[in-house]
Amino acid sequence: MTEEIRTLPHSEDFTESAVQQRSIIELVWKEVEDVVEDYKRDVWETLGQTRPDDNFLKPMSILLELGVEDNPIWVWLQTIVDDLRSKLIDSFDKLNSSLLVIRQDLQKENVTNDELAESLLMAITKYSGAIQNDVPRDQKSIDQMWTLLFSLISEVTKYFEKQISLFWGCASSFLNGYYQRNLPMGQNGESRSHLTFSESEAATIRNDGKDLVDIFASRLTEFFENSVELSTEKTPNFEARDQVLSDTDGRNTSLRDNLNNGLNTYSTDPDSSSSSVCLSASAVLANNLRNDRNSENSDLATSHLKLVEQPISSNLGRNYNLYAFLPVSANAIGTSFYLSQIIGVIGTSASRLAGLSISSEHVEILREMMGTIRERCIDATCLTWQQDAKKFKLLEDWKVSKSRSGTKIPSFFLHYQILVLDGLQRVLFVNEAERVFNVSVVLPPSSRLISSIKTQFVNTIFLSLDGLVKVAVISEKKPRVQEDEFTIDLAKVTTIPMESRILLTTCNIFELQNRVIPKLFSHFSQAFSIQLTDNSNIIGDALKQLDEQLFTAFMKRKRTTFMNIIKNGILKSKDVWCRSERPMDVSVFIYESLLQLVIIHSKVYSVAPPLIFRVITDLLQHIATNVRDSFGQIERFSLEGMLQATIDVEFINQKLTSFVTPEIDAIFQSTYTSVQNSTDRTQMDVTLMTKQLEDMKKLLLRCHKLSRLEFICFKEEKQTKSKEKDAYISFKSNSRLEPRT
Repeated sequence: MTEEIRTLPHSEDFTESAVQQRSIIELVWKEVEDVVEDYKRDVWETLGQTRPDDNFLKPMSILLELGVEDNPIWVWLQTIVDDLRSKLIDSFDKLNSSLLVIRQDLQKENVTNDELAESLLMAITKYSGAIQNDVPRDQKSIDQMWTLLFSLISEVTKYFEKQISLFWGCASSFLNGYYQRNLPMGQNGESRSHLTFSESEAATIRNDGKDLVDIFASRLTEFFENSVELSTEKTPNFEARDQVLSDTDGRNTSLRDNLNNGLNTYSTDPDSSSSSVCLSASAVLANNLRNDRNSENSDLATSHLKLVEQPISSNLGRNYNLYAFLPVSANAIGTSFYLSQIIGVIGTSASRLAGLSISSEHVEILREMMGTIRERCIDATCLTWQQDAKKFKLLEDWKVSKSRSGTKIPSFFLHYQILVLDGLQRVLFVNEAERVFNVSVVLPPSSRLISSIKTQFVNTIFLSLDGLVKVAVISEKKPRVQEDEFTIDLAKVTTIPMESRILLTTCNIFELQNRVIPKLFSHFSQAFSIQLTDNSNIIGDALKQLDEQLFTAFMKRKRTTFMNIIKNGILKSKDVWCRSERPMDVSVFIYESLLQLVIIHSKVYSVAPPLIFRVITDLLQHIATNVRDSFGQIERFSLEGMLQATIDVEFINQKLTSFVTPEIDAIFQSTYTSVQNSTDRTQMDVTLMTKQLEDMKKLLLRCHKLSRLEFICFKEEKQTKSKEKDAYISFKSNSRLEPRT
């Protein structure tokens, strides 16, 4: 009507009333147009604040009905894209800043070696490997940091996965025209052009969807790729952290309770500042960790560890700083567990995003993201694995296990390695992720990655053994070891005699060789579908060499002692072997040697019973060899001297019959032959010899009866000695480790 009035011709015949009517109508209509424009602006503002999970079609319908120059569908989609881009960038900046706040405070803590050892031992003895098992896996502060990191990553990932999915759901419905079926075309169809997209517009929308996935993937990847140095450089306003911490002091209890109860730190409310909540929660936890450290009284069951109170080395901190997400001094049990949970959440979100029909490129982006994050998680876990191997020497308390087969170290090592291998397996294959669609974003691990785990597995065995052996042979004159980041004051350890430490470590090596490492090899092969044949030979040889070195260190002085006793007894009284008086007793040096064996038997039995057969057999062979060689230096034996020598050798042979091996028996036989060959045969009358032999048997029997209590420890216990003998022979002859179940 307004147009009709406006187009009326100006005529002198036009009445004054008509002119007035026209002016009134134009004035009224102008006010109507102003009201409509104001209403459009309000609707545009409402549309701009509407999220994909709101009723966005209502304001769109109003604008299309009223008629607008800009396309409300296009404008709204671009608004959502810009908003998500901004939130993605800002949220990950805040996430990096939050992590640095906590990590920096943790790094300032003076964590001592005994605290590291206690937390590792607690994790080994208390953690069964169950995912929902609410037990400590590391130091309390580190467990809390991991818990918070998991919560933040989980909430950030789920939030943006949901928002991107909602956006693409709306965008795809507009692209295929589904939503437009219920939208008005406006007066006279003036909004019809807004209900369809040109090819370039459709391509832009698809590219926006891919870009959102790309930003999400790149920022998440960057979070895991960053070192502490890079993360600090990329994080804006990090110097404001102290102000952030002070602003949150009054909210410690409530926020901590929220975190412990698993409440969301991210909100889906568009008006809420999720990023700031993330930063606040992180800052609060940093304060809590500091306060907990100052007030905490540990009740760990590892009070037997008395180590030097020294902070961890700065070299260790630098290694951990290669991974901004990795708490300093974290152990591999906690690291592998929490990272398997974190990468599982990321994998689930990536799987859902991959199911969106955006493009083939966005699936590859997500696959690359998962591959990179997985590698970083594996590398970080391997670092903690290596450091734990160096800590293992701190766990040794030199207390004999219940089975008396050494200390508890072999059992600790077995359980620890299984926990870490299971955690690594979950990280490597992303077992915790849900596969929502048929599209897989987790590709099979590369051979490099599996090879890295394999190499690290072998290295941790060597590092652990190296530390345990060095602690065993440390001299009391050098009570401090500083060969890696984990300094240990051995003033307490050296109160345990070195020989006892060597015996216990030798038993531990035997347990590792025959029980622990074969089980670990079998477990590794089942977990990662790879055989360790070559490595089993290398480790088997290494264990055998370590065993020989330790055993030789224990036996060296004792062998020398027996050599001196026997040589002095035989060679310093050569006239005895040429005498004409018949033997009346076993020679003194034989009794002295056997009494020394009794002392050694008692020592070994009190510390390492499984080594009795090996120790006594070795010394018996050494005794037999020295007897043979010393008698070989006697040029001539009288008949009585020959009988004395025979009685001496036979007394040892009979008294220690349960320890005589074929090699030792051969030495005894060669000794008899050597003595007989050096005997003056002119005195060998058959009748006399027969009588002398009968007398010799009676003498031996009397000597055995008289010394029965002194040497009762050598009495044969068939079942026990047989087991010890078989185990020793098996260990000595076989250096290859066969996997066992």
